[in-house]
Amino acid sequence: MERVLRELIDLKKIRELEQSECRDPGEVLGAHIEKAGCMISAYVPDAKQVTVLMDGTIYQMERVDAEGFFSVILIDQKRLLPYKFYAEYENGDTEEFEDPYSPRYGSRFTDDDLRKFKAGTYYQSYEKLGAHPVCLDETEGVSFALWAPEAKRVSVVGDFNYWNGKRHQMKRVGDTGLYELFIPGLKAGVKYKFEVKTRTGDLLLKADPYAFQSELRPDTASIVCGLGSYKWNDENWMRERECMTGKDRPLSVYEVHLGSWMQKPVEQDSSGNDVNGSQFYRYSELAEKLSSHVKKMGY
Repeated sequence: MERVLRELIDLKKIRELEQSECRDPGEVLGAHIEKAGCMISAYVPDAKQVTVLMDGTIYQMERVDAEGFFSVILIDQKRLLPYKFYAEYENGDTEEFEDPYSPRYGSRFTDDDLRKFKAGTYYQSYEKLGAHPVCLDETEGVSFALWAPEAKRVSVVGDFNYWNGKRHQMKRVGDTGLYELFIPGLKAGVKYKFEVKTRTGDLLLKADPYAFQSELRPDTASIVCGLGSYKWNDENWMRERECMTGKDRPLSVYEVHLGSWMQKPVEQDSSGNDVNGSQFYRYSELAEKLSSHVKKMGY
């Protein structure tokens, strides 16, 4: 079996994957039906041992190199069955997880989506880009997508993979500049960012421009949040709005940026030294100050 496996392994593509320069991780990772059987591969840095759990059977994976690439060939297996990985790490931790590169999880982008995206008329891009809790092939998880046409590699990072950009490298969607990856098992509330490797080799941690929830400053991570999770309570106002029109009612619109309109004064210690910089007021603290200001100015 080891000889067959060695003949199927593409060391060049494995090196590209480990150096974060693989154009499509899905070509190397996941399950692939070959003439000899079903070949399953995983890249789990810091793991000392990985096994495949399939249909009640445990298959020991071979460690291909020191970087953490594991693979196994299931001789004469021509049908892909659901499977999981069980990893044992050098620090003693263990983890059982679904394979995000399994061919069971296809792209969420349809041909029509991509046609509209290329034409600049994909007005519902927020429904696919960003992070979305979804169910694919009866498996709950989170689908991530980002447009980064000049990137060399994009990964999803968070507490779930120790912020290691090599763990969940995203798959390219054709020549669109889009990247996507479905990570089984993740749920709403998970903190994440995108790690982008530029053409010059720099690694950048980026918050999600399509995020529906984010950490409060000074923290900057994005948070997985479903579009339908927010409960609206403005039914009465919406009903009353239907009776109003701009043609028969005067309308004046003013705006203010609360953070720059007013901040807390700098505090000083007994020696007259500044102990902290300006801080933002909370909404509840600003309410009285702003309403008094609006009345005084005659708005």
